[in-house]
Amino acid sequence: MYRDGRCVERRRRRRDRGRERQSAGRSVRAPGQARSTRALHVDHAIRVQEFLNYYSFDYGAAAPGSIAVEAELELLGDEATYDLQLGVNATAPADAPRRPFNLTLAVDAADTMSGTPIQRIKLGCVALANSLAAGDLVSLVSSSNGQQVLLSTHEVAGPGDTTMIERCNSLAAGGAAGLHGALSTAYELAEAGHDPERNNLVILLTDGQAGAAIEDVELITAAATGDGAIELLVAGVGNDSNPTAYDDRLLSALSDAGHGAYVFIDSAGEAAAVFGERLLSTTGIAGREIQLELTLPPTFELVAPNAAEYVNSPPPVEPQRLRAGVALVLHRRFASCDPSVVELDQLVRVETTVEDPHTGELLSESFENTLGELIESSRARLVKGRAVVTYAEVLRQLQTKSGAGARALIDEALSALELDSQQLDDD
Repeated sequence: MYRDGRCVERRRRRRDRGRERQSAGRSVRAPGQARSTRALHVDHAIRVQEFLNYYSFDYGAAAPGSIAVEAELELLGDEATYDLQLGVNATAPADAPRRPFNLTLAVDAADTMSGTPIQRIKLGCVALANSLAAGDLVSLVSSSNGQQVLLSTHEVAGPGDTTMIERCNSLAAGGAAGLHGALSTAYELAEAGHDPERNNLVILLTDGQAGAAIEDVELITAAATGDGAIELLVAGVGNDSNPTAYDDRLLSALSDAGHGAYVFIDSAGEAAAVFGERLLSTTGIAGREIQLELTLPPTFELVAPNAAEYVNSPPPVEPQRLRAGVALVLHRRFASCDPSVVELDQLVRVETTVEDPHTGELLSESFENTLGELIESSRARLVKGRAVVTYAEVLRQLQTKSGAGARALIDEALSALELDSQQLDDD
């Protein structure tokens, strides 16, 4: 480890400040103090790195039975700061074996779903029916006027199963808001059809206006944990007539608890694509428990508001999944505390390990290159990632700014985005 006095002292100061912040932010419940109610509290803070999940990056798919990892690096104008982006990808869905489905659709059919939202759900449901294969199992529960079980572990005859399409088209809005009843029934149906040889999944379709309770998260979390996991895919359809009522953070929290994907359906075409051509990449899990180990040259340190806490006391991290055909992208900024000792022949190494979701086998891959070769290589995906992170970071900071301060922040971000957009070829 690099032990230059300036670097060590800087780390010490950051560590001390980090401990002070951790101590100041600690909350202790006094004896006899009432516990919290069962209402679910959702953190609405913007998670900057999560925005990378909403954009596509053309990292190449891995060969069957393996994973692929790539790294890109750019030295910034101060000659001491570096942007680094990693991309991890699995086998393309078309090359991966397709496991039969055990799917349970939980449809939020509250009054707010009338009109466009319920129509998008019906289109998505029909697209799903056209994408399934003979032998797949499907259950369908709607919260309309109570819990209506429209299909119960129905075995699909093949693509375009007429019974499923008929039930999809019968969906209608009408009833009180609330996800608990539909979710509880959906998980009972999913458990009834559970098979370790199948892809067991609950799909929640909602306009994002219904509330959820802690019990719902506990139910979702318990089902997604262990060998007999039933994961949750959340599909938010939104409501064009009342877009501000859409609770994005709630739906994101539910998908996190269920270890599944979260998609937003803003049009009929998107509904057909998510449950049609993109079904396998949306629902297929290519790897569990992703482990990434990054080795950088001495003197390199993470640059971030919470870097000290991250380095000296890493926060707990939820196990990450790798989706079939969808690259996992990480974008970070580092700086050398003593650029005079950095050499272009120093190595950057990335090692990644992923657990095969079906066999439990550990798949590993590594990437290694010198600083100089990375700096000279193409970095279009890194530039795109930086533009996404810049945009998200501005949104995060705007939550606490207004007036001239907000305007200055926006102007600075637009200038940075303009520089990056010139390298993106209208991507």
